[in-house]
Amino acid sequence: MISRMLPGGYYARALTHDDLDELAALLVAHDQARVGKAGWQAPAAREWIVSVWETPGFDVHRDAQIIIAPTGEIAAYVTLWRPDGASGYFVASPRLSPHYQSLGLDAFLLRWAESLARERAATLSSDVSAALNSWVNGPDQAAEDMLACEGFTLAQRYLRMEITMQAPPPTPAWPVGVTARPYVAGKDERAVFDLMRAAFAESDNDDLTFEEWRQEIFAPESINPSLWTLADNGAGLVGAVISRADTNDDGVIGWLEDVGVHPAWRKRGLGLAMLYHSFGVFYQRGVTRCGLTVDAQNASGARRLYERAGMAAQARQEIRYTKPLR
Repeated sequence: MISRMLPGGYYARALTHDDLDELAALLVAHDQARVGKAGWQAPAAREWIVSVWETPGFDVHRDAQIIIAPTGEIAAYVTLWRPDGASGYFVASPRLSPHYQSLGLDAFLLRWAESLARERAATLSSDVSAALNSWVNGPDQAAEDMLACEGFTLAQRYLRMEITMQAPPPTPAWPVGVTARPYVAGKDERAVFDLMRAAFAESDNDDLTFEEWRQEIFAPESINPSLWTLADNGAGLVGAVISRADTNDDGVIGWLEDVGVHPAWRKRGLGLAMLYHSFGVFYQRGVTRCGLTVDAQNASGARRLYERAGMAAQARQEIRYTKPLR
């Protein structure tokens, strides 16, 4: 029944682990088609795919679909997954091979994922809200238009910002009483979690528990706390930058996943000091390019802070659309 909705010669099927390499190549090609260059290389794409497959409760054969073109190659791919298996935050982001645009394959996969998400949402507690979220690697107006036609609304638009250092970054000017210190395993997990919850309390809808957050942040493929920046005033953490090293077509990039300043310590120069320190951590390791994403609607002045630190907005965007399920 599903196949009759596809163009002639195309069919959908569940995927297998044998599809991994071809899927990674598809994600790289999809990304490259958006902005003229890939944002990652195949090994990083494979790591991302596997990280989704290893999400608790995810079943590769049940929760993913691919569309096979008449040539026999994979034309499109989607997974339905939840970062937190107990929440109603579902994610399904169709990805197309650049050779198979404008055929409606992404809409077909999104409808498949939405149907499955509604089944899952019906099993959740009545006090849990549920929504299907879809991420677009922008700029991609066709994908945004498709989501709008499917009843999704724009939720967030993140800009990518980067800096390429030709020389060591400026020496951080820390607020009085604040120093940078290394992460201490077994001691700092809860402190970093609490700091980030406080820093993003006004804008972050993430309701992960500490255990869920720890599982996500300390995933084997991304963990390297030696790259983190922790700012301590002697009584505890007042700021933190969670970083990792990524690889894309331009080489290794220092990726600042989260930059958090405790609300009581804002407008004291702490954010700028942490950025310079983080840049320096990567520069000392021979990594001269750093990047992050910032919410285009962020009211805290984060983009201005990053620009002061020498970062510039790139063409690439990360865009989230959402649709209530009940």
